[in-house]
Amino acid sequence: MLTLQQTRAMTKPLVSILIPFFNEEAVIEKAITSCLNQTYDTIELILVDDFSKDRSIEIVKSFDSSNLVLGKAKEKGVGYARNKAIELMSGEYCAFLDADDELDPHFVETSLNKLREFECDVAVFGTKVFNTEGKEISKQVKESHDQVYSGQEALFKMYDYEIVASVWGKLFTAHFLKKQQFEVGFVFEDKPFLVELLLKSNRVLVGSSNLYLHFANPNSITRSVVSEQRIADSTFSFFKELETLTSTNQCKTTLHRAFVYQLNCMVDIFLMIWLDRKNLEQKEMYEVFQRNLTLILEKSDSLSIDYSLKRKILLKILKVETILGARLPFLLVSRYYRSQFRFIRNIKK
Repeated sequence: MLTLQQTRAMTKPLVSILIPFFNEEAVIEKAITSCLNQTYDTIELILVDDFSKDRSIEIVKSFDSSNLVLGKAKEKGVGYARNKAIELMSGEYCAFLDADDELDPHFVETSLNKLREFECDVAVFGTKVFNTEGKEISKQVKESHDQVYSGQEALFKMYDYEIVASVWGKLFTAHFLKKQQFEVGFVFEDKPFLVELLLKSNRVLVGSSNLYLHFANPNSITRSVVSEQRIADSTFSFFKELETLTSTNQCKTTLHRAFVYQLNCMVDIFLMIWLDRKNLEQKEMYEVFQRNLTLILEKSDSLSIDYSLKRKILLKILKVETILGARLPFLLVSRYYRSQFRFIRNIKK
């Protein structure tokens, strides 16, 4: 009689790769090609168009592939498009791919083998980041060997920047993923989704390879000029994340890590406002920044979150209210968060 592992070894389950897209004519061909060039061939591509106005659909349809499914969203953003892709998929396992990124040829085979070998709900692998010239500018810190964590431990890994706070770069068991949906109507919707998913996970495999290729897209959220809506969405996404953490009675340590992570995101936004100062109304944007920072700090006060002395000093620096004081806080923050500043500057070049 065959063992469970022997039975699994004889089967090749279908893996769905989910790709939402909107006006990605310049990059989507490479994304699809990276999927079709996988060393594992039992895959289907679920591409969901969010009413593109360019040649994206024409390019998708140019691929003569029986394992490609094209769906339509309702111009409600990437969260809705991802939900539609989940609805359309048939695979036992699934992965998300942004249309301006690519997969390493071994992504599916390696992540699937590891996920099944260690009987996990999620397999996470590292990311290589490239600028617009194709030069690699960052590698995510990775494990020296494959390691299995509980969902709670994996969440801490995310807050420690050892797991990217996005749904890409990961392989999921489909039945597990289908139990929840992305929120719709704001960007950064995948972080609260991932937090909820990790907390429901029994076992999460964190692999030792960087298998997701993330490219700096001039029109992406990361590289485009910072906006009021983007700052507000970051805060709104965090509050959605907090709803999950508090409703599942997470301990003070978990809440503290979540707030520290979000404050680091606010540092990113602060630095971006400075870098984008020639392309926006800087004073107005700093006022928006201050309003959102205040909302976050009021929420942390209500939950009795305490911070280290260094972080308290940082918050004092960030809460400078006049534009006359913007240069000095920027110099202090950019020095303290030197590597973070260099990375953002490289991404936005």
